[in-house]
Amino acid sequence: MNTFTKRLLTGAIILTVIVAAFCLKIWVFSFFMDALILFVSVMALIEVGRAVTPRFAKPLYFIVFAHLFLSYALIVIGRHTEWTWLITRTGSRYSTLLYTSIELPAVFIVMLISAFFFKRVTFPRIVSTAFLLFYPTILLIFLLSLNNIVPINFADAHADAIDFSVFGMVALFAVSLCSDTFAYLVGMTVKGPKLCPNLSPKKTVSGAAGGLLGGVIGAMAAYLLFKYGLPGYAPKMPDGAALPLFHYFIIGILGSVFTQAGDLAASYIKRYCEIKDYSNVFPGHGGFMDRLDGMIFNSVFVYFYLMIIIGI
Repeated sequence: MNTFTKRLLTGAIILTVIVAAFCLKIWVFSFFMDALILFVSVMALIEVGRAVTPRFAKPLYFIVFAHLFLSYALIVIGRHTEWTWLITRTGSRYSTLLYTSIELPAVFIVMLISAFFFKRVTFPRIVSTAFLLFYPTILLIFLLSLNNIVPINFADAHADAIDFSVFGMVALFAVSLCSDTFAYLVGMTVKGPKLCPNLSPKKTVSGAAGGLLGGVIGAMAAYLLFKYGLPGYAPKMPDGAALPLFHYFIIGILGSVFTQAGDLAASYIKRYCEIKDYSNVFPGHGGFMDRLDGMIFNSVFVYFYLMIIIGI
């Protein structure tokens, strides 16, 4: 079985799992998507930790995992508190930044203090742990936040709420996956000048252009899905009007830019750590982090686009 066939079959399995998680989120219980994100987040953190260990030292995983799960707990508490008391949209807008700005310094303080009492908490381990706390943990927290956006009620306290997390997550996955797929296919077919040979020798300018096209196609697919398949979850503006089509186009273009930027950032880290992939869990695709690298960058963009530009 050649590499392309392996990549295709593995991609189909990954897509099936994602679609199943969305179906469970929409029609059964939203926690299923959270559980999937938390699982892949833990696996991705382990992969990045293993990659940086030879360069620095083994990270303090218990601190990194504690940061991830504590942040998730704060996000969930904030979501339900804000919805229960019908706090205004502004109250939920920057909750993730608020939680992180409070909780992350506390984690650093605990880590530094522990160095005075535990011999195993050395400076190299603190450095590698600090790296993991920022990359990819903070980005993963934004992914969890996007999946837990507070439902907004545009009418009154008794009308049906619009769960923007469904739109945000569908747009994120559609744009990121299509961007990656088209970048790979166009780059492999057209080839041409290299995009960033010092970071990723295989990436080409044609592949980057294909990724932009794929991002737009993914966004348009999301538009059609919400227009005809999931009208009850169709996003609206604060005044109740349907989300204009140009927003989908912007999310497609800029989402692809952020996805490709995340992929290049991961390539830089892997090159520095002298590895090709973070792991070989997915034949033809690498590891969990290899599948998340661009998506988690895009999740930050989609999160802030919904919060600031659209103003939910």
